[in-house]
Amino acid sequence: VILDGHHRYRILQMLGAKLIPALLVEYTSPDVSVFSRRIGYKVSKQLVIDTALRGQLMPPKTTRHVLEIELKPVDLPLKFLLNARKGGDLF
Repeated sequence: VILDGHHRYRILQMLGAKLIPALLVEYTSPDVSVFSRRIGYKVSKQLVIDTALRGQLMPPKTTRHVLEIELKPVDLPLKFLLNARKGGDLF
């Protein structure tokens, strides 16, 4: 499940990228929180999980996820993502 960056993922797919950077998280961890971006719209981790298991997406700009971990910057050139060999060979 993609928590954030669906638009980046789709564009990289459309461009034929062999690699798409991602951070794997344990969604049930207390280090991951979810909040509603919409007034009067209640969200929960369980709602997000159930929606994903049905193969559906949450409406745009519905959720805000916060990770209580330090993220290191990922700065990979587009050329690298497009030309990497399938199977994860980076060099």
